[in-house]
Amino acid sequence: MSVDYIEYDDYTPYNETENNTIKTGLLPFSSCHSSLNHVLVAVNIIISVIGLGGNSLVIWICGWKMKRTVTTTWSKSMEII
Repeated sequence: MSVDYIEYDDYTPYNETENNTIKTGLLPFSSCHSSLNHVLVAVNIIISVIGLGGNSLVIWICGWKMKRTVTTTWSKSMEII
């Protein structure tokens, strides 16, 4: 009988990857308190604070110091989003 699919030689009817289960509990991350991790967190916080301050400055300038035009209104709405 002809079949419309390819029969593979190494095919098994049961998926053996489903039998591999991960033990419950904490994952063994031994380097979670490394100095590189602390540096990356500090850099991320610094970049976030600088970005928030810069965006706030642009919103303040476009909102209160520039004339209200279509372009500044569009720019302000894009900055808030």
